Amino acid sequence: MTLDDQAQTSVGGKWPRRFFVAALKRSIIGYPFAKWLWPRLVTIHGRSLLVFGNLLGLKITVVNRHNHGSMTAIGDTLLVNMVCKSIKQKYRRIKINVLTKNPEIISNSPWIDSFNESNGSLLMRIVFTYSFEGVQHEKNVVGEFYHRFNIPFSYESEVHLSKNEIAAAKHLWLCGEKPVIAINTTSVQNSKNWPVENWNWVIQRLKERCLIIQLGGKEEVIVDGTTPLAGRLGLRESMACLASAKVFVGPDSFLMHAARGLQIPSIIILGGRLKPEHIGYSQNRNLYVAEDCGPCGLLGPCGHGVKCMDKIKPQLVLRCIEQALGTP
Repeated sequence: MTLDDQAQTSVGGKWPRRFFVAALKRSIIGYPFAKWLWPRLVTIHGRSLLVFGNLLGLKITVVNRHNHGSMTAIGDTLLVNMVCKSIKQKYRRIKINVLTKNPEIISNSPWIDSFNESNGSLLMRIVFTYSFEGVQHEKNVVGEFYHRFNIPFSYESEVHLSKNEIAAAKHLWLCGEKPVIAINTTSVQNSKNWPVENWNWVIQRLKERCLIIQLGGKEEVIVDGTTPLAGRLGLRESMACLASAKVFVGPDSFLMHAARGLQIPSIIILGGRLKPEHIGYSQNRNLYVAEDCGPCGLLGPCGHGVKCMDKIKPQLVLRCIEQALGTP
């Protein structure tokens, strides 16, 4: 059980508030308020804040929060940086403070003025959020946020590393002349995970001619034949190692966004959970399988055994990697 689960089930935890909010949404008065009036009030407030904040040269706070209330989704922090860039390019006098649990990822961003400064007024905040609900459309899931606040839409990640950071990572971990492939096999969300036996099949056919580094968290399933760096590096160190890779292979994740920010050619194994149009980058090779049950946008366990992932064959992934490396 996670700490969040414990908080929700313990006395005095989050569950009374959530129960009250859920009951309010289902009430005769609360439903139209939650579904119609509240989103419009948020939109009016956000647009007004940006306009007047720019006129007066004020500092606003952008809150890095996922649609389920979490502030820990690491990849979302790079999405917040995208948003801040679009805001700054349109509203040039405005200053931005970002409230996030992962400030080190975007600490060198030229689009952000400060991190985690206390701001007493909730009226000076915009909450960055998006949802995977109802993903039967063909639109980028982040695009709705831009549209709501009348910000020019841009979906292009940026990573700002120093030359010293990249050189230090290369010196410590990436010795030799072989081309570097970075992989990430495991997500905390099971619906994103490609079978381990497929990873093993691919790695065994590449390990003699490439240096294969595994990046990710402590939950990463290590594949034989790789250099296992997962769980051993900080976030910026991981990005610095990624910067020297010829290609990245993995799921929709923080490292997918980081690889695009570093302009590393990437093969992204999406399965059928989301379409490339929803979250992918057009410059990547996005491997998607259409299924009757998808796209589902699942964040939890899959009731169909993640069959969409099984349909992405290792031979296809190997061929994509070889094409990215420019080898037969």
